[in-house]
Amino acid sequence: MRGIQFSEPEDNSVLIVNDLPEQLRLMDGLLRRAGYSVLTAEDGLEAFNLAKQKQPDLVISDVCMPRVGGLEFCRLLRSDRDLRSVPILLVSGLQNDTAAVVEGLRAGADDYLEVPFDASRLVAKVARLLERSRLEANYRDLFEQASDVIFTQDLSGKLTSINRAGAKFVGREP
Repeated sequence: MRGIQFSEPEDNSVLIVNDLPEQLRLMDGLLRRAGYSVLTAEDGLEAFNLAKQKQPDLVISDVCMPRVGGLEFCRLLRSDRDLRSVPILLVSGLQNDTAAVVEGLRAGADDYLEVPFDASRLVAKVARLLERSRLEANYRDLFEQASDVIFTQDLSGKLTSINRAGAKFVGREP
């Protein structure tokens, strides 16, 4: 992990969700040594409740867990107004074929990591996802605070988003 540069990891909290205690301990130790604050949970339901309370900067979730698995947990996060933009890294040793990766991404994951993994690869993915999230948050702030009308449309011309200035201009809610 020596050659990897991290942007202020001590300010970032990572929620690790895994029903295997040895996997939790491994990832917890790796990320703490890299300077991250770590929260842990043993299934998606426990993790969702913890995420609502602690608002982590990133989530790493196993795919196969009891009660609420990783894919359903992704869907829960993406449907929650306060947590929908939290980056999600899915991790799996059992489901690592292309179809499983695609299913994870469709459920809302931002990236996928197969177990076993190289420690530096995990830390690099966490750093990259956190940096991307920070940049997206900056963009969202610029979008919302702009005094100009900014909007997006899909290919059929349907309005998909509009900033506050645009909403005010057309007399609607954003």
